[in-house]
Amino acid sequence: MSISETIGFDMDGVLTKHFNYTEERLLKVSNKDKCETKSLKRILETVELSLFPIYTPFIIITSRPVELKYLTLVWLLSNRITDFNHLVMPKKYLFGKERIEYKAKAINHFRLETYYEDENDILKGLIPLCPDTKIKSPHEALFDGTASYNRIIDRVFVM
Repeated sequence: MSISETIGFDMDGVLTKHFNYTEERLLKVSNKDKCETKSLKRILETVELSLFPIYTPFIIITSRPVELKYLTLVWLLSNRITDFNHLVMPKKYLFGKERIEYKAKAINHFRLETYYEDENDILKGLIPLCPDTKIKSPHEALFDGTASYNRIIDRVFVM
């Protein structure tokens, strides 16, 4: 992997630890259910960092809708993820094939060479739609050196 390669990361389940939020609950949020919206925001505020991108430039492509932009930016900044070139967010909550089509459109628009996705159905759906991009699981980011589990690891030198 070249340092100048442009890579992309999904956010939830890749940069963050996976959290359980079903499509049914997201539909309630998208229908402006105030109780569910507060619940989702609490979860998104407290979700833990999983992977930390090492190389730049990188792009974050998330299915979180733009209405969660502020919350998402605060989380990224609080976890010192500031070197991303773009944060790509849809206008509304997306489900099923819409998510695959949206992510494929973004991946192809930015001509990403590699993209990391945790959801198996999305990963498999992106492969034929993004023939010029290596679509990989988050675990592969650790092995090919584009991310680490912990930023402290980057400061350890063995001599």
